[in-house]
Amino acid sequence: MLLFLRNEPEIFNIGDLLCTPKYYFDFRAKCIESTNRELFTLADTIIFGGGAFINFGEGYKFPYEKTVAWGIGSSVETLPHKAELPYRKYGIRDPDSVIEEENLIPCVSCLHPLVKIEPGKDTSIFVSSSPVVSINTDSLEDISSEVYSNGMDEISFIRAFRRTGKVITNSYHVAYWALLSGRSVSVLGFSSKFRSLFKLLGLNPENVNSFNKPINFREIAQEIEGIIDRDDFVNLVNYQEVRDYCIVKNIKFARTCVEQGLLPDFDIHKMVFGDMVKRKVKSRWKSSHFRDRLGSPRGKFRKYWDAISRGIDGSKSQREDRRRGRISEGEGEDTEAEQ
Repeated sequence: MLLFLRNEPEIFNIGDLLCTPKYYFDFRAKCIESTNRELFTLADTIIFGGGAFINFGEGYKFPYEKTVAWGIGSSVETLPHKAELPYRKYGIRDPDSVIEEENLIPCVSCLHPLVKIEPGKDTSIFVSSSPVVSINTDSLEDISSEVYSNGMDEISFIRAFRRTGKVITNSYHVAYWALLSGRSVSVLGFSSKFRSLFKLLGLNPENVNSFNKPINFREIAQEIEGIIDRDDFVNLVNYQEVRDYCIVKNIKFARTCVEQGLLPDFDIHKMVFGDMVKRKVKSRWKSSHFRDRLGSPRGKFRKYWDAISRGIDGSKSQREDRRRGRISEGEGEDTEAEQ
């Protein structure tokens, strides 16, 4: 049995959902995705990642001799060099945290079909769904660009992503997918993970628009307006080559795990629309279940819960119309599922 674990924050985000190798490889074994520690002893191999983990997940106290860390990262002010982690096999997504090139493994979500969607024409803002690190969307009301959240489900995100050619974001995975698909990107953030992402993809880390805590929402809104006015974006000229590099690194990592007896043989999973529907249902259930246990959230958390419940797939004009009572939920939105 293979046990898969990934970063599962209390407030859903699309990046942490899609960063597990379970979705991209068909391993010839029983595969379970769970955080139940009782399964640690039953599993033949534990695969955790991707996503950012404190101290690269060492605090989880996995049975190291049968654990594979896949494309894990860190989110701190200064990334430490890590010559060796205790896991049987590991791959880190942050260039500054590895010494050997073989241990540098980009996030496996580079295998998702969305990175092959051609850029659209819109300039869009994708904010993190976490109230701890995110930008207050109320401060962006006067900006003409569409504003979305990475708390969208997979299908809704793809709809928004397909329309977008220029991306402003403080989400690691949104920036990652946008750059690998040939979009122009402007990143806002205080975390080291953004500088690591730019370095990984061959971009200048100084091009990250850094800001400090506590977040000054007014200044962030002014910065976003300036980015749009100056057309201050970066992109990968050779994005297809870089995307292929990320994909090949992950496939080679999987093959090495097979050769070392950690994983059974595998095929590359050909993702279909039904996979996305299943994940949507599962993520919606988790969100509603968590909400039921906590009761109705108040204050600054409310808009994030409402965002999750709606799936945030509305344009700014649609959100304004909803506030004015012109249209009901579900009207005026894309109804055709994109496969």
